[in-house]
Amino acid sequence: MNINELNQDERLALVALLKAVILAEQRVPIEEREKLQSIVEELGEEPYQSLLTEVDERFSSEVDVRHCLAKISRQDARELIYGTIMEMALSASIDRGESEVLGWLADAWKIKVQFGEPGA
Repeated sequence: MNINELNQDERLALVALLKAVILAEQRVPIEEREKLQSIVEELGEEPYQSLLTEVDERFSSEVDVRHCLAKISRQDARELIYGTIMEMALSASIDRGESEVLGWLADAWKIKVQFGEPGA
C-alpha cells in the first residue's frame, strides 16, 4: 500500500498526524522538512493544502484528532500512516513530543513497533 491508496479520511488522519508531530517540536530539523516535502509531493501540493485546511477547520483539540484517528479501521492504512510518521520522526532525532504521539498511536491502533539490527 502507498499514500495514493489511502482514502480521504486516511489522508486527513495522515496530515493531522504530520501537523501534530511538527508542532510537537521546538524546531523542525532539515531532515524532517525534507521528508515532509516528499510526502507533500506524493499527495500533491493542492490536495495537501486542502487537507491541511480541513485539519485546521475540523480539529481544534487533540481530542478531535484522536476521534478522527479512531475511525481509521483498515490495518494496512494504519500501518502505512504510522510508518510514514515514524519515518519522518526518525529522519532526525525523536523528541519527547513526537515519542508521545507515536506511543499513543501505536497503542490505539495496535501496532507492534520493532526495530531491527542495523544492516539486517
